[in-house]
Amino acid sequence: MGGSDLERVAVVAAFLSRGRRILLLRRSAQVGTYRGRWAGVSGYVERVPLEQALTELQEEVRIEASEVRLRGIGAPVPVDDDDEGRRWLVYPFLFAFAPPREPEPDWESVESRWVKPEEVRELPTVPGLADVVAAVWPPFGSVALWRAAVEIAGDRVSGATSLAARALNAFRRYASAREANDRPDLRVRVARALAALRPSMGIIPHVMARAVSDEAPDSTEIERELAEAAQRTAARAGRRLSRARRILTHSASAVCEEALLRWAKSARRAEVIVTESRPRQEGVALAHRLTSAGLRVRLITDAQMGLAVREVDAVVVGADAITDDNQLLNKAGTRLAVLAAREAGVPAHAVCQTHKIAPPGWPMALERQDPADVAEAQGFRLDNVAFDATPLDWFAAVITEEGRLTPRLLARTRAVLSRSALVP
Repeated sequence: MGGSDLERVAVVAAFLSRGRRILLLRRSAQVGTYRGRWAGVSGYVERVPLEQALTELQEEVRIEASEVRLRGIGAPVPVDDDDEGRRWLVYPFLFAFAPPREPEPDWESVESRWVKPEEVRELPTVPGLADVVAAVWPPFGSVALWRAAVEIAGDRVSGATSLAARALNAFRRYASAREANDRPDLRVRVARALAALRPSMGIIPHVMARAVSDEAPDSTEIERELAEAAQRTAARAGRRLSRARRILTHSASAVCEEALLRWAKSARRAEVIVTESRPRQEGVALAHRLTSAGLRVRLITDAQMGLAVREVDAVVVGADAITDDNQLLNKAGTRLAVLAAREAGVPAHAVCQTHKIAPPGWPMALERQDPADVAEAQGFRLDNVAFDATPLDWFAAVITEEGRLTPRLLARTRAVLSRSALVP
């Protein structure tokens, strides 16, 4: 999210490596942009970037995921192209490829070539390709690191705070194994790789920025902070909502769930209206958990939000990120719930630890997930944009572990993060 008037488009660029060379493809006359230019294996982001990169390898060069090893993930690289009217947000990946056969380019390419990375600047390439290559070259990381990265990228069940804790664990294990080499540059590259795994989860780049800052606390201390902040945020939210009798919530946030449980202990005849949260319906599981905890629960389809919001005293949602341009990212449908609340004169609250504030300058995007979660495509295009963005000032309050989120608290948190080496 943020600063350019150009249309923002997220893409992946996957590079196969063999020894000290990488594979480039010259784009055919049949593609929509940059005909005749050299590029990596690329494509529009229609799911989590790592999954999209593996999909593009299979579709464009007939390489299966089982035939490659992940060797690098780079920070997203913004590339502005005024002629195209676009700001490309490029997610770079490096894969080692060793089988005794050559990739088989499809119609999108007319030529392939294994080149040394330093030769990229001498070729007529798509815009910014040399910078994109530099984000992942030379190879780095370990088998354990990349295994953890794949698991975090593919997890559709765990919340952002849980995934951030796992990213911290992966970072700690790698940094500890390399301590004797005193390589802060490698630690920064690993932090950027982990931070780039989930485009809408600001807490992961936040904790990675803290982990590689000059005044970095021990990662176990950051983990303790995360747990304590979640509890304090839930407690503050529960107290703030004490006068409400009926609340609508969308999606399933761990800290929001805890806030609802605390609220229900003091509210008389409390009822929660829970949306299904399609397409994976995490709201159904939330409804079961709240019911088991003794709350009165009504489960509705997402499409009923506009009707149900007129019956409630408050709308309460979680958050996955707060961006540079003061947007709150959360499960798709959040913006509609808050809009409906504003129209009905119902206060909307977000429950959001300050750890969800993204580092200044770190590129955020609305994460897309597997289109097959929605339906099976039969001659039509499927979109599964899993997150949306809501302006902070649309909320009656954004509740954090330190109280209501104010401009001063936001600025103070960003100032700490801006001193980190995470943002290239």
